[in-house]
Amino acid sequence: PSTKVFTYDDLRAHTAKGDAYMCIDGKVYDVTEFAKHHPGGDIIYNAVGIDATILFETHHSMVPDQKKVRAVLDKYCVGEMKEFHRVARFDTPFAKALLSRCRAHVHKRVAETWWIGRRWDALSTLALLAFFASFFALVYLVAT
Repeated sequence: PSTKVFTYDDLRAHTAKGDAYMCIDGKVYDVTEFAKHHPGGDIIYNAVGIDATILFETHHSMVPDQKKVRAVLDKYCVGEMKEFHRVARFDTPFAKALLSRCRAHVHKRVAETWWIGRRWDALSTLALLAFFASFFALVYLVAT
């Protein structure tokens, strides 16, 4: 099967929530359905109808499992760009080293602080449950 080729005008024609395409590394993706479940929420709509390579690389380079990210992308590929010109390179030795160091730093910080977020969530949930239990107990005592 032949690959559909898109122009930048074609890409700009798909910028609505019900019809959302984007370009990443010269490939065109129909993210209409995926956008509804995008882990980052509606921010994905900032990248539709354009070459979103830089946005994608800067926001998703910290994800530990890059193969999984690319596998998800592959599901939504609908073609490629005509006359695609890369604005920035993320495969140079410098970019790879910088991204690797950033990834290592982010993962280290997450590993060091993971318990804070979870403990805070647990404590705030327990506090909320205690409040409601006390409130209902008070209502029960007043009513009886």
